[in-house]
Amino acid sequence: GNIHLLEEGKIEGIPSAPDRVYRLITINDNLWALSENGIFKYKNNWEMIDNQKYVDVCLHLGETYAATRDDVYKFTSGELVNIEPEGGYYTSNMTMMMEDGTQLLADPVKIGPVHRIASYSETLYILRPGKLALFDGKIVNQDFIDWGTLASPNTKDFLSVGSRLYISTDRGLSVLRGAALTTLTGEDGLPYRNTTCLE
Repeated sequence: GNIHLLEEGKIEGIPSAPDRVYRLITINDNLWALSENGIFKYKNNWEMIDNQKYVDVCLHLGETYAATRDDVYKFTSGELVNIEPEGGYYTSNMTMMMEDGTQLLADPVKIGPVHRIASYSETLYILRPGKLALFDGKIVNQDFIDWGTLASPNTKDFLSVGSRLYISTDRGLSVLRGAALTTLTGEDGLPYRNTTCLE
């Protein structure tokens, strides 16, 4: 829960750092700390950005995005601003589309529950528990995979590297490339089926 610094062969606590921290993430030259007490950013000193509990931070199209369990925010002018469009999110189900381009929805479309976020192929991807979704500025799309399924519904982490998006699970590493989803296993050189985190 506490942040320590390794410097000149010594590990020492940082009294000014936030406590109850469960994740550290670097974005450009900034260190982000996700804490039970909120989200903090460090460049030259620690600064609390928001007091909500956040689950992830990523760089998307040159901008910093952060996610709570239920919402995604863009870091703008020192503040986290909810990216939900005015009038709410749309579904990718085209049968809901009206002639004027709006949608008539019985239930509002939600972007959460969010477990992780990642920027892939100039699109913001959302890892939900056991599911993938993407957001293109208005539509939350859960039906974009043309081939394949996740290795397991027990998803753990999410990482975009080049032309691939990796999803760790307890039964191997799922790999999204374009709209195709495959799995890496022990036969492919993966040392453990139960992959826990990606970096």
